[in-house]
Amino acid sequence: MTALKSLEKRDFLMKINVSIGGRVLKKNQKIRLVVTQGDGWIKVEGYLAGIGKLKADRVRLLYLFEEDFPEEKFSMKLFEDKLFSIIKEI
Repeated sequence: MTALKSLEKRDFLMKINVSIGGRVLKKNQKIRLVVTQGDGWIKVEGYLAGIGKLKADRVRLLYLFEEDFPEEKFSMKLFEDKLFSIIKEI
């Protein structure tokens, strides 16, 4: 299991409110993550921890592209810095 996919097994708390397309995750709500990646991008979505992954409304928390990283090379530190400015681990 990659470090990115291991994030899906942990619980987090929202540090700020995030609202996209009418879906909202509020500060201090307990959430879980879904991490997807493709050729040149990585996306992190959150959903309420008490709801099943497939039934929950997901809210996009982070969407990064190759050009968001220095020299267009993935950096776990930069990724975590951006992600953990929005959420914190319980």
